[in-house]
Amino acid sequence: MAHSVSSGKDDSLGFKAKSEKLSKGIYVEDIKVIERKRIIDVPELRYVPKEVVYEKPVVKEVETTKYKTKEISTTKYVVDERATVKYNVEEITLEKPIIVDKTYERPIIEEKVYEKPIIRKKEIELVTLKSVEVLANFAKELLIVKNELKELGKEIESIKKYKLVEELVKVPKLEYNTVKVERIEWIPVKREMPSDNKSK
Repeated sequence: MAHSVSSGKDDSLGFKAKSEKLSKGIYVEDIKVIERKRIIDVPELRYVPKEVVYEKPVVKEVETTKYKTKEISTTKYVVDERATVKYNVEEITLEKPIIVDKTYERPIIEEKVYEKPIIRKKEIELVTLKSVEVLANFAKELLIVKNELKELGKEIESIKKYKLVEELVKVPKLEYNTVKVERIEWIPVKREMPSDNKSK
């Protein structure tokens, strides 16, 4: 703290004032340091030792693979620059078919018994009127056979559309577990036949 400036003639300060003129300002003549004693309670620190656990590493030997470098002769390719043709890609929209499962009735082919005609050779004499009548009847029968052959051909064409497909069907393998079983054997017991005397 600054004090007021005095003339400087007081000898109690322990120094003499100089005759120099004082410049403008505030001068501090004396500073007194006053010491005060104060008792402060210091808390007592109590150190409790703790057990410290250290980990000791155990070395475990593991087999590893050490690779050796093997020098093999290889081929080094040299780039050959040539003029190539670059094609412009043109996008074309296409319809992608979607496969849909469709159920259909599978025809059951039944075996049909038909009469096989037996052809017999006949000698025809083209001289009499009877032979002419026989030829006329034969022509009529030929027309009937021709119509039947057409119907038979249609049925055969309808059957040609179906194809027999052979497929291998995988069957799960059967596993047998053997089990111990007690077997009972029946032994015939000899019985005594009743005598005739007792029956009488």
